[in-house]
Amino acid sequence: MPIRFVVPQTDPDSHKRLGVFWAAYQILDDVEADEGLRISVRDTLDWFKANLRIPRSVNPSAIFWFKEGARDCTTRMWDLVADVKLHGYAVSRVRTRRPGYIIYEDSKQIAAIPFRDTRT
Repeated sequence: MPIRFVVPQTDPDSHKRLGVFWAAYQILDDVEADEGLRISVRDTLDWFKANLRIPRSVNPSAIFWFKEGARDCTTRMWDLVADVKLHGYAVSRVRTRRPGYIIYEDSKQIAAIPFRDTRT
């Protein structure tokens, strides 16, 4: 079952909760954030840039989910979740059997336009 990690803030395009990557970039942009925390977040994001394909063009309403077999990504995501929580964000883990209309897929992730009843 696909999994994603979300914060309470809502995406203006999908109208669903934003993912932890969004919160991580907020930390990097926060000049008052602890420097050690920013370094940890940057290191984890660099790992994702090196190990997770970023599709060139995806509908902005799409929601990304990790596939069950993407254990390396979900393990690293827990590191990012810990850092995001340290900065004060609430984080929830969400799973679904119905992520929506799948518009992109690779070995580690899917992107889907959520159904109206897709819980994120």
